[in-house]
Amino acid sequence: MPNKTFKNRSVGIGLMIAGTPMVAINWYLIQYQNQYYPKLLMAGIIVFFIGLGFTLFPGTKIEIDGKQNYLKTLMKETPLYVKLIWTLFLMVGVVAAILFFSIFKLKIA
Repeated sequence: MPNKTFKNRSVGIGLMIAGTPMVAINWYLIQYQNQYYPKLLMAGIIVFFIGLGFTLFPGTKIEIDGKQNYLKTLMKETPLYVKLIWTLFLMVGVVAAILFFSIFKLKIA
């Protein structure tokens, strides 16, 4: 199978697209139905911020064939400072989720 070049930004954009409906559904439920799914809301916020980190700092461009695992290879080939930035975006996502829950006085559990 020939080598395929994957754009690393597509992983981040995909995570942002996955996180947005999770937050949007819960926002609608909070505003109009007076209920929400706390785990889905927290996961949506965190996934969105991780996606933002992957989009802004895509890491190294890698070429893989169909037999290799893309994310495993990406983690091996990416420099340490980019991995630290991704971890920073993960922590920002957790803080944003906690702030969201505290501002709107929602229960996490």
